[in-house]
Amino acid sequence: FRSDVTLTNFRDADQRVQLQWLPQTPSVTMPMPVTITIPAHGGIASEDFTTNYLQQTGLGAILITGVTSANALDASALLFATARIWSPQPGSTGTVSQTFPVVPVAAISPSSQVIILGQRIDDRYRTNVGIVNLETSFFRTFDIVQSTDYSTLMPVQTMLTVPPMSMLQVRLQDMPSHVLQVTVTPRNPWAPQGAPSPPPTNVWVAYASSVDNVTGDSWSSLAMPLLKP
Repeated sequence: FRSDVTLTNFRDADQRVQLQWLPQTPSVTMPMPVTITIPAHGGIASEDFTTNYLQQTGLGAILITGVTSANALDASALLFATARIWSPQPGSTGTVSQTFPVVPVAAISPSSQVIILGQRIDDRYRTNVGIVNLETSFFRTFDIVQSTDYSTLMPVQTMLTVPPMSMLQVRLQDMPSHVLQVTVTPRNPWAPQGAPSPPPTNVWVAYASSVDNVTGDSWSSLAMPLLKP
């Protein structure tokens, strides 16, 4: 899979942009951010953005931030991004792709539980759930519960712990489901041993992705708040 990303600057001035790679398999050392400059009313586009701009491979998320010349947050930034992943379609010269919604960090609404709808698990499709943790220092543990409309099948729960500034994706258990419902509930964050426990926060995003087992065709849905804190 490759990442196809476009990034547009709508300001009347050049904009410095910081790109931070949030890997699925974080190492002891967080990858250094990459800073680029986009001309006024200009943009960039790359069909292999992760490799060409971040020099990274593998599964992960990208945090895009408009910054000043001192690398501080630039509240005047007017950026717009789109993203999809794509791959050659097996047995053809074409491609299959999946669009992922870009989420403004300021638009992440606090919630004690979220729900994901519109995905599918059956003999044709598999579904993964991913969580991006934007805490800079603290781990977050989540309970992922998948429910089906088959009355004979009980809900299945999976626990997932996501390190700070990273993302993790887990495949849901195969179970027949015409109407798949997935809820994600965070537990209190925890710090490394010896560090003080942090207050509860909600700087995280969850999503699900369903993939055709034959062609690789796929689609995704963002989680939406189910319960308010």
